[in-house]
Amino acid sequence: FHKEKNNLENIMDSKVETTEDLYSILQYVTNPDEEVLVYESSNKCELSTAILDLVDQAVGQLEKINTEELLLLDQKFTNKNTKQTAKMDLKKDLKLLKNDIFRNIADGIENLGLISLHLMLGGLQEMVRRQEQRNESVFYGLFTRKKMIQVTRDCFAEIVRISKNICFEYGKSNLSMLKKLSSRKVLTLTDQLK
Repeated sequence: FHKEKNNLENIMDSKVETTEDLYSILQYVTNPDEEVLVYESSNKCELSTAILDLVDQAVGQLEKINTEELLLLDQKFTNKNTKQTAKMDLKKDLKLLKNDIFRNIADGIENLGLISLHLMLGGLQEMVRRQEQRNESVFYGLFTRKKMIQVTRDCFAEIVRISKNICFEYGKSNLSMLKKLSSRKVLTLTDQLK
């Protein structure tokens, strides 16, 4: 149990509280109010559907590039250490582009709404820019790295183009924009907090 708990904490980058931790929890909260909130499933607008489709396409292209490069690495290197280092470097870069960038966009839109894209786009663009600058220091094929970055850049360019329509379509008023761009889950929670 403890091993699975530690694995979950590492994956989620958080602390899992269990009944074993009840004493430490009760120091702060003795009688929490609990209730189940039900919200309607979000009807995705055209903009969010278009962005999610772009993300899925980009992830598919990245996975295809990854598979092709893994086959090349098996043929290219005879030294097992060099081959494994190249594979680990490729895996790390794929994880960063696929999970840390594209899945953050998709999960944010699905859970919070388009407002999440509006808020995190600048930071993600900076992350991609830093990856572009790191082009020369990879153990796998530099051409593959450039293809992965190009797929990411192309997808981001299209996402930025679509996101410019967000302000145009929903207005620039902060409160109205927040309401229109948030998911039903977020709106239900904010109503509960009122």
